[in-house]
Amino acid sequence: MVDCGHRLVTLWRAREPLGVQLHPQLRSLLERVWPAALFLLPDLGSCPEEAEAGAVKQWMSLRELGRLLASLQEEFGEDSRAIDLDLLRAQLERFATGALVAPAVAGAASALLYLDGHWDENALETVVRQRFGAGAEPREAVRFLNGVIAAAPELLLRLPALLEGLDSLVEGWDAEAFVAHLPDLRQAFTRLKPQETSDLASRVASLHGMGEAEGEALYQMHYETTEQDLHEGAQLQLALAECLRRDGLAAWLAVATADPKKNNTESTS
Repeated sequence: MVDCGHRLVTLWRAREPLGVQLHPQLRSLLERVWPAALFLLPDLGSCPEEAEAGAVKQWMSLRELGRLLASLQEEFGEDSRAIDLDLLRAQLERFATGALVAPAVAGAASALLYLDGHWDENALETVVRQRFGAGAEPREAVRFLNGVIAAAPELLLRLPALLEGLDSLVEGWDAEAFVAHLPDLRQAFTRLKPQETSDLASRVASLHGMGEAEGEALYQMHYETTEQDLHEGAQLQLALAECLRRDGLAAWLAVATADPKKNNTESTS
């Protein structure tokens, strides 16, 4: 339905060269496509995990369609049916706060409400704290993050609460959870531009008491690392830790966790 709406907008704009400027059905279809799309919209909220990325894309496309139709309102004439964008806002709010809504859809809806000025920073931070705070399920939190970044990648840098919430969530994971969710995190961050990735590395470094130069150095150090390399390295680290525990050398792991800089220095020596 949304794709049809975009094609009808293109046809309306080209109506004179195509000789359909007086065709009565064209405007009628344009007026009907918006309420029809909104009627079908609630189905996106309960989409399965594998369909979340497509659902978020449809959200973005529908939002753009609404703006296009609203901009054409004057051309439709005074007797035309008004395009009510508030209907989309109401559905966005239901998706952003609904308990049973797919996490990525909820993330995208929250981001769009903030971008369009319907939510202020406090409202968005409230949802973020719920998604990344105590008791948050890691898998759902990462899916929520994917939805936010798909809709508005810049929010990870503009909204401190989002980055701090994500950092706290990851910090609470054990090694197995980190390896399990690493591919999804990597996918989310691929939507950032190189400069945004560099800025993100610097901000994460500052959260952990490191200077800007150190954060930049870490980013440059791993810039050429592929996702497969990173995943295999994490799996190898888990296997090594298991071997140390099996051989009665678990104390070495405790030293590495307590003072990683000291351990790295000793290992280098």
